[in-house]
Amino acid sequence: MGRAVAVGLMISGIALLGTVTATLAAWFSERVRSEEKATHTLESEVALLRQDIAVLTAALADSNRPTDTELQLPTPGVSPASDIGNGSD
Repeated sequence: MGRAVAVGLMISGIALLGTVTATLAAWFSERVRSEEKATHTLESEVALLRQDIAVLTAALADSNRPTDTELQLPTPGVSPASDIGNGSD
């Protein structure tokens, strides 16, 4: 009778140890899976932000270009330095 009880206790102990180990393994794997999903989400958001930055940089570059009226192209026959030092000060 004592041997049967000992065998039953050993089987129960091994089963309990296996259950605890499986629970820990499942918890670790779920945690890694959720971190991978969060990493993938963050990578997607970073890619979208980089695209937004590229669009904004291009828009800023376009807005900083001088227009034709801002360029003030020189008139043919008139030198750009002709107004300087003309003595009208």
